[in-house]
Amino acid sequence: SSGQLVSRMTMDGTVTTVVDRYNGKPLNSPNDIWIHPDGSIYFTDPRYRCPDGPQPQPSNNVFRMAPDGSELTSVNAHIPKPNGIMGTKDGKTLYVSDTESQQIFAFDIEDDGSLSNARVFAKRVSDGMTLDEHGNLYLTDWGGVSILNTDGKRIEFIPVPEQPANVAFGGADGKTLYVAAHQGLYSIEMTVTE
Repeated sequence: SSGQLVSRMTMDGTVTTVVDRYNGKPLNSPNDIWIHPDGSIYFTDPRYRCPDGPQPQPSNNVFRMAPDGSELTSVNAHIPKPNGIMGTKDGKTLYVSDTESQQIFAFDIEDDGSLSNARVFAKRVSDGMTLDEHGNLYLTDWGGVSILNTDGKRIEFIPVPEQPANVAFGGADGKTLYVAAHQGLYSIEMTVTE
């Protein structure tokens, strides 16, 4: 089932399936992913790119796969259309963008991997997201990348020639911001790193 799984690709190009089912049914259509410092995998599973027909899962979930791959759990089934996902380096906070309500939610990540203390971090929407070394959240906003501080206030906007879909830091020193748009890939040299 194309588009209904999470897979892993190694440097030699080998692709393996990490997960493609929950409670015996196919996933809806996994969208964005974040790997916790402990190796667990958090991902959003909205109904975007999925075959026609009934939705396989009864809700649009945020899932967590245990570090050893032994258990997949739904850590949130209440966000209508979970999309972008990003967690902090210390593994204590998870951000999830909801396309339907156009809000970014923040959650505390508990020691067992569950989520608590759900709160609206910002009234914005984003596809992909990333964080910089200061905890500022980068959103793929309309017409560019919005940067929000740790209080959820927009502190900067980087215009992009076309609608961005995802954003990540990379490059030799980690100070290049890469912006994947609908047809192009853009890079911006930054003074901060992830």
